[in-house]
Amino acid sequence: MVYTIYETNCIIFNIKNLQENDVLIKAFSDKFGIISIIATGFRKESSKLKANTKEYSINRLALVRGKEFFRLTDSNHIFAFSSSKTLVEFLRRAESLFFGDELEYFDDINTQIYEMVIHLCRFITFVVKSERADKKEMINLANIFFTIYVRGLQGFISKIDTSEVLKNSANSLVLWFETQSSDLKASA
Repeated sequence: MVYTIYETNCIIFNIKNLQENDVLIKAFSDKFGIISIIATGFRKESSKLKANTKEYSINRLALVRGKEFFRLTDSNHIFAFSSSKTLVEFLRRAESLFFGDELEYFDDINTQIYEMVIHLCRFITFVVKSERADKKEMINLANIFFTIYVRGLQGFISKIDTSEVLKNSANSLVLWFETQSSDLKASA
């Protein structure tokens, strides 16, 4: 039997213990969207996968597709969000939107969500490092926007156009959020 190994960048949201040495990883992939990954032998003392795979980080993963889950074959750590409390809080909120219940809202693969999460993480980093007095307000607006965006994809509310958000840099995104703030708050 021939297996195809797929390489993809993933945001790792959650790692849960399954059996003695196995774990279930909840992640968001730039190629496959929301995925569940089984990593066998992950918790062993000598596991290279364990050393390179952490919650709230971006990893380059090599995966084999199974019937229900992907299987992890290799992992290379790229970036950890865990050093920023604000980013971890944002990613926890994103995780609850994607994996909060057992229903599958995302039938199709939506790689734009991956781009949106990365883009908003860059924006939040920019805001946190800036000298702005309204940092908390800007981060709240980003969270509200992301919630509305995901709920629109899930069919609970009207979808919103994200092309403006994705093309804006951090500075111009601050201005965009300021002009859209009343609409965003009204939608939430």
